[in-house]
Amino acid sequence: MPRIKIQGVSQGDAGKYCLLTHLELGPNPRDHLDEDAYQQLLAQVRDHGGVHTPLKCRAKADRTGLVVYDGQRRLRAARELGLEKVPVAVERGNEKDLLLLAGTAEGEAHDLVAQIRWVQLCTAAGATQSEIAAKRGVSTTWVSMRLTMTALSEGARAALREGIVTMGRAMQLARLDEDQQDKRIQTIREAKAAGNGKAGTVAPKRPGVKAAKAALDAIEIAPSDPDNQLLHGAKRQALMDGIKWATGKLSNEQLAELYGVEL
Repeated sequence: MPRIKIQGVSQGDAGKYCLLTHLELGPNPRDHLDEDAYQQLLAQVRDHGGVHTPLKCRAKADRTGLVVYDGQRRLRAARELGLEKVPVAVERGNEKDLLLLAGTAEGEAHDLVAQIRWVQLCTAAGATQSEIAAKRGVSTTWVSMRLTMTALSEGARAALREGIVTMGRAMQLARLDEDQQDKRIQTIREAKAAGNGKAGTVAPKRPGVKAAKAALDAIEIAPSDPDNQLLHGAKRQALMDGIKWATGKLSNEQLAELYGVEL
């Protein structure tokens, strides 16, 4: 039985191509365009005579074109340069499968805020933390921290992207309502503008092994003590990660990735 043709898609010597008029943007982990990086990409597309890396897509249900899940910036560059068509890879799978793919194709080129949005989109599409971690090749802790930060307001996300707050402070902010978050961000911005403030973090300092084991014992003895704020939320997670770091279960590189800090 012959395959049903997708409108706008043709087979060339180097693979499939699709007319730009038949491409539609799907959910995008990037909600912010780095203008400098985009201009570099635009120059590359111009200098190399077009887009050469296929955009990853899926067919529309009615086969009238394709939905782009990875390659939004390349599509924008192609449109800006007036190209007629671009190479495409038509992937199979449901929206969850395509979203999982979209978060890994460009690897670490995704900034922290884009990672948060990617986790948010995948979760909304039905992906579990284990599925997200396996697809990205990271720990479930990496996923759960970004899942916590999906509660950040738009203002808090902007501050995180700009470096106004660190990942650790963002974890704290995510536990507040949006109005409280925005008030805190405004205070931090004003303090930095006045030259007497800096972004905060809950990234742990390395304790001694003896102190780390004592802290671990305290947590295990009173894991639900409502009065001990060190046992809850971002502070508790930071303490636990500090213990793992001190006892060699978490490397400098892993800690730096989790908290967005240099060690």
